[in-house]
Amino acid sequence: MSGLLGGSGLVVVATGNPGKVKEFAHAFASLGLEVRSLKDYEGMPEIVEDGDSFAANARIKAGQIGRLLGIPVLADDSGLCVDALGGAPGIYSARYAGPGAADADNNAKLLAELASAEAVVPDGAAESVEQSAGAVPLGSAKNQASGSDDSEGAGHSQVSNGATEGAGHSPVSNGASDGAGQSPIAEGAPDGIHLLSTARFKCALALYVPAEERFIESEGSMEGYIIDSPRGAGGFGYDPLLWIPALRRTAAELSMEEKQAASHRGAALRSLLEKLQG
Repeated sequence: MSGLLGGSGLVVVATGNPGKVKEFAHAFASLGLEVRSLKDYEGMPEIVEDGDSFAANARIKAGQIGRLLGIPVLADDSGLCVDALGGAPGIYSARYAGPGAADADNNAKLLAELASAEAVVPDGAAESVEQSAGAVPLGSAKNQASGSDDSEGAGHSQVSNGATEGAGHSPVSNGASDGAGQSPIAEGAPDGIHLLSTARFKCALALYVPAEERFIESEGSMEGYIIDSPRGAGGFGYDPLLWIPALRRTAAELSMEEKQAASHRGAALRSLLEKLQG
């Protein structure tokens, strides 16, 4: 693998997010590859992520930084797509509450938007998805065109025509529940946490190899529900709000190993590594 990456044994992850760097470093450690971030290099430019999909933004970041440094650069763009909000925040996940917003700000806005939309998962819908949760593996790689996915053919991402990703992907629709309109309680969740909407994390990875002037790309997703109260001290971003039915926990309550096995980023990374080793 290091031969494909120019023999340097080094991969630069085009991010300053310590949570993402930690996840990638953990994954690449078994291959003997060193992972660095943009914080390890001075004078890095501010990358304008003006693509209209996760895949497009990943290519923009990897290409610009890779050409500048002359070494392999891996970039990801990922976010949360909530069905009750038409796929939002999508590609705007990191800045949902405005430029420079903290995770807590974005989470608060998400809950406020869902409250404004009076979003709940319909009665009975949660049970049907709980029963079928094992049918589709969590953190499945998306390498064929279907629904709202960006990938096509052999897994090389294509830019979608819309700016919002993920809407309508889940088999469960959202709407008012019967009775008093209370959303169903998440099975196995403590404190009577309620489900507000089906949602998913999506991730697009792009590895730019300067020596070959090409991109190697992959995607992954992780399905779940947005809950009405954050849980867990791990992870980052919207992790405390995404309840994973098969695991009976939020993404923020998973260990590093569990998260890499189930997450959108873990799935995308496994797909990418298969391509590199193949």
